[in-house]
Amino acid sequence: MVRNAMTRKRMIDPKIWEDPGFNRLSIQARLLFIGMFSNADDDGYLRGDEGSLKRLIFGFDEVKKEDMGTWIIEVEAMGSVHFFEENNEKYVHLINWEKYQKQQKDRRIPSTYPLCSKCLALADASKLSKVKLSKVKLREDKKRRDVSSSKKMYYDGLEVRKAQNKLWVIPKDGGKWLEFAGNEKDIRIE
Repeated sequence: MVRNAMTRKRMIDPKIWEDPGFNRLSIQARLLFIGMFSNADDDGYLRGDEGSLKRLIFGFDEVKKEDMGTWIIEVEAMGSVHFFEENNEKYVHLINWEKYQKQQKDRRIPSTYPLCSKCLALADASKLSKVKLSKVKLREDKKRRDVSSSKKMYYDGLEVRKAQNKLWVIPKDGGKWLEFAGNEKDIRIE
């Protein structure tokens, strides 16, 4: 797949330089943070192990492993980034990605990384929360579904599917899946 160079351009909001959390970071941790969002995929994800981040952001610079670890801790403490682990691999999710990175929908390439387990755990249980599953996740969900069951679930006229041990409502327009947080007795099975 050929990626359009325009989709890889990232924006730095000028307000970042006045942000107290950002300004508490050491200079190297600031560079790490900016390097993370300039290299993230179109959904705000990237590999999060020390070696990958060092290679990606600091290249051939001599960086000690303990320094890298310290900067990662600083960035995580800022609260704008989730470091999480899935299948013994470390990943990063930039929490405010959609707020600061405006991208044309037709140029976005869905993430191949797993969804942020921390974001999923923090989803508000009192309402439908907008947690997006990429097309890759949709394909994985279809593979995992029990093909022997031809019955489908519906809530308020919208299809409901189970993925990642949660129930998700699928909008008719094919947009972002919404986490179902209502009462399961309201789900119809047909």
